[in-house]
Amino acid sequence: EYPHFFQRIKEKRPEAYLSSIVNWAPINDKILRAADHKARGNDIEVAQLATQHLQNKNPDVLFLHFDEVDGAGHKNGYSAAIPSYTNAITRTDSLISLVLKAVRDRENYDSEDWLILITTDHGGFKKSHGSQKTQVRRIFIIASGKGIQTGEVTPGPGHVVIPPTVCNYLGIDVNPSWGWEGKPFGL
Repeated sequence: EYPHFFQRIKEKRPEAYLSSIVNWAPINDKILRAADHKARGNDIEVAQLATQHLQNKNPDVLFLHFDEVDGAGHKNGYSAAIPSYTNAITRTDSLISLVLKAVRDRENYDSEDWLILITTDHGGFKKSHGSQKTQVRRIFIIASGKGIQTGEVTPGPGHVVIPPTVCNYLGIDVNPSWGWEGKPFGL
């Protein structure tokens, strides 16, 4: 009933080149159907594969999934007071920096129009994320690109805004029949 947003993009722009590089296999194996390029690896490999992909291809959308922070939360707890958790965040941040460098190093970067969205699918409480607690439901969204409004929005709109924001950025109208809860955000 609610396919991955790649399918909705392909319905409107069949020529779009969509790429997904993930750590957690079910994303590519069970959720995603409409990608032109799929790859999987651990978090370091996700960053490396993304960097190589950006050097050799021109994706219209590149979806990346890093899983080390979630793994550290499950193992040790989702808390800024837990060094192994904050270390996982720092490592993931450095991997994202490598990917952003690969974007900036692209030969045609100056003439390209990039929207960068970084978010998480959930927070956590103790070693879990299966409840409706504020600590589980509160997430961040970082947006960067031409036309992005600057500032902080509290409370934020939640991760349901990511697909409609991407579609809006690509000039794709969101069909109300898709049943999406979110609206384009920050543009």
